[in-house]
Amino acid sequence: MKRLSSVLLVLLTLTGCVQAQMTAEPEKKKNPAKETIHFIVKDRHPKISTTPVRPEDPGFVIYAWGDSITAGINGDGTTYPSVLEEMTGITVKNFGVPGETSQEIVSRCVEYGRHPDDVLVIQMGDNGGWRDIDDLVSQYRRMIRASGSERYIIMTSTDDPDDFDQIWGYTKDYIGLKETPYEKALKEAFGEHVFEARQYLIVNGLAINGITETYEDRLRARQGSISEKLRNEELDNTHLNAYGYRAMAWGIFELGAKLGYWS
Repeated sequence: MKRLSSVLLVLLTLTGCVQAQMTAEPEKKKNPAKETIHFIVKDRHPKISTTPVRPEDPGFVIYAWGDSITAGINGDGTTYPSVLEEMTGITVKNFGVPGETSQEIVSRCVEYGRHPDDVLVIQMGDNGGWRDIDDLVSQYRRMIRASGSERYIIMTSTDDPDDFDQIWGYTKDYIGLKETPYEKALKEAFGEHVFEARQYLIVNGLAINGITETYEDRLRARQGSISEKLRNEELDNTHLNAYGYRAMAWGIFELGAKLGYWS
């Protein structure tokens, strides 16, 4: 009798397990595309909420040389130099002139003369004026020598890589955060002084401005493109809006602090 009871107990237990397996919800399949896209933009830097220390007398100014990106076109009055000045407490001279080629920007800098104690932030090249990447690197070096300063930041282009009218050559490849040949050449030439603006804005631009990231933003990130929320897409896909320029200033501020230019 005890043996029969034991057999019945085992049968009841097995029946319950089978029923539980039959009634359990099937496991939801993961979307590999979404997983891949999320991987590209997962490393954010929310440390930007602190208030920078403002020096009373830094003893130098920051020169922002460039074209319409530096001038702040489409920013509705917000420019990265103006935000950078607020963050550092250091005077930032905005020498951005819309439409200028790299050669024209270099000529202005050379004519301006030496200012060896100051910091240079240079953004140029989107309007042409250079034969190849070696020529562009040479132009950057000429500006640095003309200023006499050893403290500088080179900013890469914010153009989308799937746009025919941009700096590094059209590509349909989903490059994500990988360096284009243009970006790689500048990093090899200037090392830690290079601010990779496109990558920084993809990773940090929305978070800096408290904007919620969407699937469309992650898709653009996988393509290597900046979120449309940081541009005025109805106007063009080169310039930024106020959110984009503010995030750009954060990136320059962080790199300048890392290089010891300010704190």
